[in-house]
Amino acid sequence: MKKVAAPQPFGEILRKAGNQKRIGEYFQDAQVLEAIRACNRLYLHWNEFVYTQVPDGKDKELVWAMVKVTRSSTYRDCPLLDTGDERFMFRYSITDYMVQVLRELDMSLGGALRSEPLVPEEEKTTYLLSSLMEEAIASSRLEGAATTRTEAKEMLRAQRRPRTRDERMVTNNYRALLELPKLKGRKLTAQMLLQLHAAITKDTLARKEDEGRFRSTDDEGVVDSETNETVYVPPPSAQLPGLVDSLCAFANKREKDPFMHPVLKASALHFLVGYLRPFADGNGRTARAVFYWYLLSNDYWRASYASISRTIVRAPAQYARAYQYVETDQNDLTYFIHFMLKTLHLALVDLKAYVRKRGKEKREGYKFLTFGGINERQADALRRFETEPTRTMTIRQYQNIFGVVYQTARTDLLDLVGRGFLRKTTRGKTSLVFHRSQRFDEVLAGAHAGKEDR
Repeated sequence: MKKVAAPQPFGEILRKAGNQKRIGEYFQDAQVLEAIRACNRLYLHWNEFVYTQVPDGKDKELVWAMVKVTRSSTYRDCPLLDTGDERFMFRYSITDYMVQVLRELDMSLGGALRSEPLVPEEEKTTYLLSSLMEEAIASSRLEGAATTRTEAKEMLRAQRRPRTRDERMVTNNYRALLELPKLKGRKLTAQMLLQLHAAITKDTLARKEDEGRFRSTDDEGVVDSETNETVYVPPPSAQLPGLVDSLCAFANKREKDPFMHPVLKASALHFLVGYLRPFADGNGRTARAVFYWYLLSNDYWRASYASISRTIVRAPAQYARAYQYVETDQNDLTYFIHFMLKTLHLALVDLKAYVRKRGKEKREGYKFLTFGGINERQADALRRFETEPTRTMTIRQYQNIFGVVYQTARTDLLDLVGRGFLRKTTRGKTSLVFHRSQRFDEVLAGAHAGKEDR
């Protein structure tokens, strides 16, 4: 992660411009005003703005100063940590884009009355487990886990014991996410943070003693891997007890005036855990878990269906820069909030696309429902075996795909064996593995013809 250059303070730019008449002309120029609006719609940092076009003959630095003037007039104070230290005094703006996205998130993730269901009622468990797996895998990959999505998802579905540190990262994340609903509504405490971190990092850290413990050293800075330049230095470890207590107080505070939207506050908490870096390792995974915990605690119960890490892993550099943009531009938290709203919105778009895809797949599986006694789970399983002839499936995998108990999964699969669609083999002494039977196509054709061919 390369260090981002801090923009020149806009006050200095204005003083350097000197000519008040010139500044006034900029504010009356329609093209300049449109350039300012375009910059604020995307909430660009100077690091990005420097590559944009401004009206011919206009000074780019002065236009940037105009951008900062318009932003400063809309800032809201956001004292994330009530310490009196200016380093922890943040501010943020709410842009038109943010208002638009927040409305959609409220309607889609908050369970508004009379709203269209985001996921089919009868498939909630299936969608939830799939989404939590995606989040666990992507969140681990963001922290360096070297595992493919396909291999990791098969491991989780089969409930196979992890064999490597990278697989343990995925398994830990998944189990922690499954436990988050139990923490819903609880007040955030230092102990709760430690327990969450311990669950996420179990048997994955360089030093076992760092699990579920705040760091005791000051060598946890962020370093550019290419230049070895220190990009960010977190607060000293000696300050962590007080800072963590202040973080928890911010999380537990119920604002009425001034009000902070729950999605914005969840984003601020996410930022803050990453900013303090209270642990020797696992800060990112813990920060993202806290983000979900806060949304769940504020009745955004569908947030668990949308994987933010799967979106972030596509552009991890933007995620890292969002932190730096805040730090290099007067603690303007809007940069990180804007990034998280965009990320959550894209995750929601992905979820809706997945729901449409699953709906299409389900319709394709309807033909199997015409065979007497086949249920929807079995129809979906048969569709999978039809489209992937070499697929195998265990009872555990069936359980995790469809969210049913062991006996139900076993009964479904053995019934498909009895009908001639599948065959079973044994792995080890007791584990059953199900495959397409050699007669799969024949049985399917016979069933279509209205015959009973078992």
